[in-house]
Amino acid sequence: MKFTKGITLVCVLVFAGALTACRGGGGKYSDLKPVVKKFNDTTETFINSMEKAEGADAVAAALNALAKEMKTIKAGMDKMEEKYPELKNMSDPPEELGAEAARMQELMGRMGTVMMKAMQFGDDPKVMEAQKAFEEAMK
Repeated sequence: MKFTKGITLVCVLVFAGALTACRGGGGKYSDLKPVVKKFNDTTETFINSMEKAEGADAVAAALNALAKEMKTIKAGMDKMEEKYPELKNMSDPPEELGAEAARMQELMGRMGTVMMKAMQFGDDPKVMEAQKAFEEAMK
């Protein structure tokens, strides 16, 4: 049960970070595009790894890889939040972000599925440690 709550937190953190990063487009917010693309690429790599994972070791490895990448991405998202505080109040990503916004929505749907798969191994010490590493990366 503890793992279920942890995975839920992970999904919420990833989704919240994604929405924050995604709330920009061309023009004024053009510097957000690389952050969103990197987030999407990292998320897709994680999802693909999780879809192939058949055991706790593979799940832990995927979570650890995600945590490592998210440390860098989170720093970029934090900088964008600081630079554009008005983004927190936007409810939808602007049209200028186009394909990356659509890609992010598709990835978030797939993320829910793979996180359910991760729960199968939630009691494994390696998975629990990897989950903690990811949560730390998102702080």
